[in-house]
Amino acid sequence: MDEQTKRTRPLTPNTRLREARERRGLSQSELAEMLDLPDARTIGRWERGESFPHPHYRRELCRVFEMSMDELGLIKQESAPEKQEVVFQISEQPEGPFWKVPRSFTPCIGRTQDIEAICTLLKKHDVRLLTILGPGGVGKTRLLEEVANQLRGSFSHGICFVSLAAITSPSLVLPEIAQAIGIQEQDDGRTILEKVQSFLLTKQFLLLIDNFEQVVKAAPQLEQLLAAAPDLKIVVTSQAALHLEAEQQYPLSPLALPPQNSSMEPEELLQYPSAAFFIQRAQAFLPAFQVTKQTAQVIAEICIHLDGLPLALELAAARIKVFPPQTLLARIAQQPFTILKSDNHSDTSRHATLYNTICWSYNQLEAEEQQLFRHLAVFSGGCTFEAAETFYRLIQPQPGDIVGHIGSLIDRCLLRRNLQEETFSHFTMLETVRAFGVECLRANGEWETSQQAHARYYLTLLEQSEPHLKGNQQGIWLERLEREKENLRAALAWLLKNGEIEQALYFGDIFGKFCGLRGYWSEEQQWLEKMLERAKDAPSTARLGKVLRRAGHLAYRFRALSKARALLERSVALSQELGDLSNLAGALSSLALVAYRQKNTVQARQLLQESLKAARASGDPWTLANTLESAGGFAYRQGSLDEAAAYITESIALAREVADQESLARILCTLVTIQIAQGDGEQAEASAWESYTLAMELNNKPLLALALDRLADVSFFQEEYQNAVDLYEQRMLLAQALNDQSTTARNKLKLASIALKRGDLDLATALVQEGLQFFRTQMDNPGLALALCLRGEVKQTQRDFGRATRAYQEALRLEQEIQDQENICRSLLGLARILLNQGQAEQAAQMLGYVQAYLGTPGKGVYLMLAADYQQAIEQAITQLGQETYAQASVQGSRMSYAEILNLCDA
Repeated sequence: MDEQTKRTRPLTPNTRLREARERRGLSQSELAEMLDLPDARTIGRWERGESFPHPHYRRELCRVFEMSMDELGLIKQESAPEKQEVVFQISEQPEGPFWKVPRSFTPCIGRTQDIEAICTLLKKHDVRLLTILGPGGVGKTRLLEEVANQLRGSFSHGICFVSLAAITSPSLVLPEIAQAIGIQEQDDGRTILEKVQSFLLTKQFLLLIDNFEQVVKAAPQLEQLLAAAPDLKIVVTSQAALHLEAEQQYPLSPLALPPQNSSMEPEELLQYPSAAFFIQRAQAFLPAFQVTKQTAQVIAEICIHLDGLPLALELAAARIKVFPPQTLLARIAQQPFTILKSDNHSDTSRHATLYNTICWSYNQLEAEEQQLFRHLAVFSGGCTFEAAETFYRLIQPQPGDIVGHIGSLIDRCLLRRNLQEETFSHFTMLETVRAFGVECLRANGEWETSQQAHARYYLTLLEQSEPHLKGNQQGIWLERLEREKENLRAALAWLLKNGEIEQALYFGDIFGKFCGLRGYWSEEQQWLEKMLERAKDAPSTARLGKVLRRAGHLAYRFRALSKARALLERSVALSQELGDLSNLAGALSSLALVAYRQKNTVQARQLLQESLKAARASGDPWTLANTLESAGGFAYRQGSLDEAAAYITESIALAREVADQESLARILCTLVTIQIAQGDGEQAEASAWESYTLAMELNNKPLLALALDRLADVSFFQEEYQNAVDLYEQRMLLAQALNDQSTTARNKLKLASIALKRGDLDLATALVQEGLQFFRTQMDNPGLALALCLRGEVKQTQRDFGRATRAYQEALRLEQEIQDQENICRSLLGLARILLNQGQAEQAAQMLGYVQAYLGTPGKGVYLMLAADYQQAIEQAITQLGQETYAQASVQGSRMSYAEILNLCDA
């Protein structure tokens, strides 16, 4: 049935408005342009009294004419107007609620939560106008269709979908809506707005309008519809916000991505919506396509590279007909806009390629906004507002309204604010959008200028951070640099590429400190090697000395000892030449560690003394604290526990003085080792927990790993073996993440010790064998000596005394040069037990007498973790020899040389 409504109203011309316009000499078209009014004929209707301006335009008219509403005749009369007959007609509709929503032929994957959230919003009484915001290709249209399907039956008079994909003029929005809801054109003197308002006046209706970003100037018309129809709700999809008072925004994110750099099974990959969507579309284009274990990670990387944008994934999936996944990924990485084109003739031209979609949004920007967008594309991983503003002023000293321009980029979905950051503004671009921005930079000849300004900004940031990486704001600056990690990498790469060697060394030294503190050791090593390769002919500077020291210490950490020695010796020589005492102290300390690993204990001791001398002369408490920690660790290994404790006590006091939490936590770990050796389990536990707490506060993985190690050592000492195993295993997971193979191997030896205590000889044997292989390959003599000692214990437990003896003797020959006193005692005790088991009690007593020089009186000396085994061996020897004979043999052994003691087992 045709529906008709009649309404009458006397025409009251607004002569005040007309006279104000004519006094200014403005035509109706000129005034409409000043007001951003889509249809200039609206001015004539206002002046004739046929319609009354929306509140927004009333305010704008007052602003343009600088007059009050009363002076412009913009205040409505209180008396009710008489009715004037108005006739409009709509086309016939079938019985039941109105339903005009397109049918989709693709699944709506990964949008369950979005659909539920939008439906919940639309059921709220105060939500009348909802804008689904998102970049082109994010899937707004498909989501809108699914929302309509979910809400079918919730609006008693129906739902209508209106596509504005082919509309670019704001004046055509209302006619398009009218056509969609079936209003037929009639020349009855009424405006199209009034006809649509009359149709919706008494209806509970949902209007879905797609692609509104093309006609955003028509937005006030939506509020006019809502004002006329109290039960009307409107959902709009747009790449730009409407900025209406009634507007409720719903930002739509791309599809969730699989994790980066993680292998997974095909079934696991399907749990991530972006991957599930890609696979579904690929199979639509190529039914035989299957995901394998080999291609799963490649598909994950394709999804990550394309930001989870459904349009991009759809276009990429279509290319599966031509390229296997690995080749497709490579082509997307190299030429994303060339490969991502649609072969589907039903696509609108704006969505036929990913490039066109982004380009359309870019073309809507003002020239200043376009320039800012282009330059922000130089940032990797986003940027803070502070970074954007400071960087952009290096390029454009008079940048204009940066806040307003950034707001416009956000409104156009070309920039996103990270809502998870609550304390500062952080902005990111989708990688596909950023790739477009970089292309624009290159096309405008701005790429190099932008990169140079970017590198200058981050060089300044690192310069500001340097003093704080050793002080009480260390944690704050580490987190700040962590957020900027991708940009720091890009800036350093540019400096190296462009031959800015001195600046690259300066940058790399501080960035290396950051990497070291965060545990990015492999990455730090790669950067340092690149810098030193480029700096072959660079002049001798203090920064070069520091970079050499960092590179040398990393080489030591990875047990490339010859390489470490060469780098550190260069650093020492350069620091001596330039008088850089702080760096000299650090380089000498690291060189001492290398010498110790290379079995040159005398040189190691000498280098540490020189390091302490340089550190005290430098006047730098931070340098002295770290040098004292190195000296304390060495003294511990040499059996001088009182000396070690003195060094570490002074070191901790200095670390507390400079408020360097990282140094303090690390030095406390050394203290824990000494306290365990002294048998003070309670203090060791307290120190270990303080170190762990500091590491947690700093969110520092290397520190956390070290603190876990000490907590595990405490549990082992307290014979809480299961807790120790759990902690060591946690520690090994962190070590593996840091690519710290040496620590992983050492922890396996600790687990082997626990397995021995528990009688699990198979596990102990396997773990010791792994350790032996690793430490022999690395030529890590202290590690190898410990593994050999444990092999002796395993073989002794198995009563294979021949192999046990040979393992202990090999360990002791290494220890003769290394002088790790704890391991020497452990190996000698093992040999003494073998002698006792073989009936050679007198030789065993002599060996125990030699050990007493290291361990002291049972239960009162050092290395108390060995005290129980020591006491048990003494009691067994006394049982076999008698007290007097044992005492004589013991005294005799205490006077023997190291070589004579080793020969006892060969007698």
